[in-house]
Amino acid sequence: MSAQPHPLVIRNLVKSFRQGAVSVPVLSGVTFTARRAEFIALMGPSGSGKSTLLHCIAGLTGHDSGQIYLNDELVSGLSDRRLTEIRRKQLGFIFQSFNLLPNLNVRDNICLPILAAGAKVDEAFLQSIVERLGIADKLSRRPSDLSGGEQQRVAIARALLPRPALILADEPTGSLDSHSGQELCRQLQRCCADEQQTILLVTHEAAVALWAQRVLVLLDGAIVGEFPVTPELNALDLAAKYNELICSAAK
Repeated sequence: MSAQPHPLVIRNLVKSFRQGAVSVPVLSGVTFTARRAEFIALMGPSGSGKSTLLHCIAGLTGHDSGQIYLNDELVSGLSDRRLTEIRRKQLGFIFQSFNLLPNLNVRDNICLPILAAGAKVDEAFLQSIVERLGIADKLSRRPSDLSGGEQQRVAIARALLPRPALILADEPTGSLDSHSGQELCRQLQRCCADEQQTILLVTHEAAVALWAQRVLVLLDGAIVGEFPVTPELNALDLAAKYNELICSAAK
């Protein structure tokens, strides 16, 4: 029996932006592998390249060199059509801004990626998702009728419905209160356990990273260290480990 492909493999990824005649490096040789059903927190100071890395993985921006593999498929050089297909079928996105369409109800917002791809909605799976997220009674409501936490749950449901192998979450708790943020993390953790999905979550918060299985630390476009999130670790311990790696790399 052949081994299952890794949802994400990155090798020596390099990315820079042009500012006039100057090339400004943003990612410098990023290398890591995300395993199936793994919850990874990506931490780093502002401007360290975290969001750019997610955009490169999603094919929303190009990179200068290196390789990105999604389920063992090298995405560099793929056609726009194939990249769009990969984004629809293999990737789920959760952002700080919920990106819900105000003129659609909750159900239509959740189903939008499926319908846009011309596919049929799995009604049983949809029902299981909204029940698990506690929004089964809100499918006919508009986003404006929901709290921030409820809107974020709708965004999670939309990301989960296509059954993506990899979920990219960019500061998804940034606009939520502490309770709603922790509930969001709990739901993402269940995605790993129940659906065997892999999550790469960008965050500044130690309390959020505590829900992950592993923390990667990015500084000036390079991964300067990582550590496992063990059961005995608390938020203060995690923050101390993170700061130690940052300070050590900055010397």
